[in-house]
Amino acid sequence: MDYNQYINQNAEYKVTKSDLNKVAFRTMLINASFNFERMQAIGFTYAISPIVNKVHTNPEDKAMSLKNHLNFINCHTYVISLILGITAAMEEKKESPELIQNLKVSLMGPLAGLGDSLIWFTIMPILAGIGVSFAMDGNVFGPIFFVLTFNIVENLVRFGFVHYGYKLGVGIIDKIKDISVKVIRSASILGMTVIGALIASYVSLSTSMTITAGQAEINLQTDLFDAIMPNLLPLLYTLFMFYLIRKKKVSPIVLILITIVISLVGVFFKIL
Repeated sequence: MDYNQYINQNAEYKVTKSDLNKVAFRTMLINASFNFERMQAIGFTYAISPIVNKVHTNPEDKAMSLKNHLNFINCHTYVISLILGITAAMEEKKESPELIQNLKVSLMGPLAGLGDSLIWFTIMPILAGIGVSFAMDGNVFGPIFFVLTFNIVENLVRFGFVHYGYKLGVGIIDKIKDISVKVIRSASILGMTVIGALIASYVSLSTSMTITAGQAEINLQTDLFDAIMPNLLPLLYTLFMFYLIRKKKVSPIVLILITIVISLVGVFFKIL
């Protein structure tokens, strides 16, 4: 991705409530094209495209923006609307694509945790518990109550967070104009930290190999690799993938095939 400034940096279009509602409505399909290469990137791009199409009149700027949004992103299905709202404000102001991407990456991790705690582990169990209590008394309103109330909450989050994120984004942009370089660097560092933390969660790699020396038996995974650093193998494998993408320009599809082959060979020979 070429993270240059937009060619036309004049903020000529004012995002409307109708535009934001279109974005919020499209978040209902944000996981429809979920994949393990860029996760919610296609859905995010689809959701933000009404803003991009109206804000950018220059075809090259529009292409740059859409390509930028096709980078990796993964967040809570509903709470990601807050990022979309902030992104809409930043696109309206023609902010640097690099700054937009870095802020997206830095926000997705914390907001994913917030969404999981708030939606899945708090609101859903409460509403489900109320619905179950009705159902256990033989009241058919139990499941109806849960479906209706949860969908109301879901849409309040989707639409409310998009509008709130937009207002928040406008305020943030006005405040960071003079320190944009520092913000880009800080957001980049935080974003890389989030990505680094995701390696331990998403990449699973361990070895079952043991080395016998006399009466001593050493398990390479627990006695060596974990002793050096937990999740060392996932980190090394991720760096290897990054090297192939960055330096050798290997396509992600080829990397997936390489991973499949290594997994099959490793399991067959009882290495992994």
